[in-house]
Amino acid sequence: MLAIKRENLAGLVLSNTGKNSHTAILARALAIPTLADIALPTDSSGQKLVVLDAGYGILITDITERILRDYRHEIAVQQQKISQPPAQSADKSLLTPEMIQWDLAAEDKNEAIKKMVDHLWLLQRTASREKLCQDIWAREIPFPTVVGSGFAIPHARTSAIENSTVSIARLKQPVAWGGVQVDMVFMLSISEHAAEHEHMRYFSTLARMLMNDEFVSQAKAATSPIALYDLIFSTLAR
Repeated sequence: MLAIKRENLAGLVLSNTGKNSHTAILARALAIPTLADIALPTDSSGQKLVVLDAGYGILITDITERILRDYRHEIAVQQQKISQPPAQSADKSLLTPEMIQWDLAAEDKNEAIKKMVDHLWLLQRTASREKLCQDIWAREIPFPTVVGSGFAIPHARTSAIENSTVSIARLKQPVAWGGVQVDMVFMLSISEHAAEHEHMRYFSTLARMLMNDEFVSQAKAATSPIALYDLIFSTLAR
């Protein structure tokens, strides 16, 4: 294994050795993703694309375009996180221009929510992507949060957020959401430490904005994240 160039070794799948074998220990020391005691497919002739997920301990051999896209996105997010500078005193405002994602590519609402949560993680607004996603979906599954005019407001009161946050995504193309097409998402993540009424106060404020025909028209016509941010800020200030 040491004779193989590191850039040519994406991971190891070991079928006849344990997690504490010399090979597995060496692989971990070299930060090589490794799975041990895995039953490999009997038909291993020729090259085949697989996904080795050492974090969850799984080997995916039946690859779809969606699986491949999801894992490529995750790799890109992880690489961005690694390259980030050390955490500094972050802006704790409810909404900043950086929280607006423009022309976000997503095939469905699952992917839209996942990418929005990942973005908050990269902005250091949440330390637990998994928990935030779970809390958003706990409300979204029983009651889809579509509000009409192509808008949705997924929301949750959650321990995954320290400072309450509104994040926004204008989608590159509409996705089905509760039986209708949505192309703009306002995601409301309220800290569990916030006042009891804060969740519904923010939700009600957003809902009123999105039911205002003038605001909807101007939001749809916005040509940049900063233009949309300025519109929201001026509307809330009235």
